[in-house]
Amino acid sequence: MKKSTRIGWYFISVIFIYFLLGFVVVFIPDSIKTVNFSYLFGQLSIFIPIMIYIIATRGKLFRDIPFKKVKIENAIIVVIFSWVCMPVAGFLNVISMMFADNHVAGTVDSLTNNMFIVNLLMIAVLPAIIEEIAYRGIVFYGLREYGVIAAVVVSGVLFGLNHMNVNQFIYACILGMVFALMDEASGSIFASMIMHFVFNFNTVFLIQMYKLMPYLQKISGEETVQESTQAVENFSAYPLKAKLMLVAGYGVFAIAAVFINTKIFIWYSKRCGRWEHIKECFRNAGKGFRKSENGRIISIPALAGAAVCIAFMILEFV
Repeated sequence: MKKSTRIGWYFISVIFIYFLLGFVVVFIPDSIKTVNFSYLFGQLSIFIPIMIYIIATRGKLFRDIPFKKVKIENAIIVVIFSWVCMPVAGFLNVISMMFADNHVAGTVDSLTNNMFIVNLLMIAVLPAIIEEIAYRGIVFYGLREYGVIAAVVVSGVLFGLNHMNVNQFIYACILGMVFALMDEASGSIFASMIMHFVFNFNTVFLIQMYKLMPYLQKISGEETVQESTQAVENFSAYPLKAKLMLVAGYGVFAIAAVFINTKIFIWYSKRCGRWEHIKECFRNAGKGFRKSENGRIISIPALAGAAVCIAFMILEFV
């Protein structure tokens, strides 16, 4: 079986197990189906296919993924790079919120009863490990032989589709590509794990800030606070003028962030001794999408899985 086909079937297995577990959830008592349960169940739907893939390939996954140590100073650069990416993610989030609800904001208030360490492990640590092994480890490194940039694009798109909603798809797709590029610049999957952790830690931080709402209620009044929190989730109902003003504001910062991070990425690639390799990858970007002796990078099973995800996201608007 060609490698791209195997990766395609892996992606279908992720989607199948996602829906299978969703069917199982129906029979679980409502008292157990908390937000924490939903988060962990979501990670389980990714973890199970990883284990199946490891068994099916007899552990080949661990030979394909470069678990190379990242120097402390380089890790700090990756963290800074991640922070600078925040305005871009915010801009893409606002774009999607023009016609879709913010799914992350909708769950923030439900996680405020958790201890900080619980949210940290559940929201930041576990996804940074499991999702990176799934989409950078299995998908990106699995398709890398077809062409680095092509593998970056395909792994990013599949990563976005895996979120199963329009809001998260848009920014997760782009961030997935950036994660893969940072792995390529580092020569290690730990780079994307660090980035993923930083981004998800931002949600953990927001939850901690949300816990201050009772104090803000005493100052500004309950209705004002409720309106401000609901606005983040239901931005799609706002007037067009308000949407465009927010998009323009985020857009300015996003453009500046892209410029700064381009410089950081080049500098980081040179520090890791991989800048010439990165330039060569971009020069040969188109070749990865052409048919080779190993077939095409985009397989029929991958397209089928993508179609299911897209159909599921369309149902969000029905």
